[in-house]
Amino acid sequence: MKALYDYEAHAPGELSVKEDDVLLVFDKEDAWLLVQIQSDGGKAGFVPENYVEVRCAAFSVALRIEALSRCCAGYY
Repeated sequence: MKALYDYEAHAPGELSVKEDDVLLVFDKEDAWLLVQIQSDGGKAGFVPENYVEVRCAAFSVALRIEALSRCCAGYY
């Protein structure tokens, strides 16, 4: 995924991004996406969903959850 536009964080928990920043999407809450930026030290936070190129957010989140459950299966 990538940022479509620059976004300046306005509150704690939000993440400032620049147009074309590469992002990993981890979760969705209402019209906000929890993302991690691939540059700038891997910071994470929420950005408005309409600022992110969403190809299939639900699918990518489902894949991450499935991968984590497989990774942690031996611990439970």
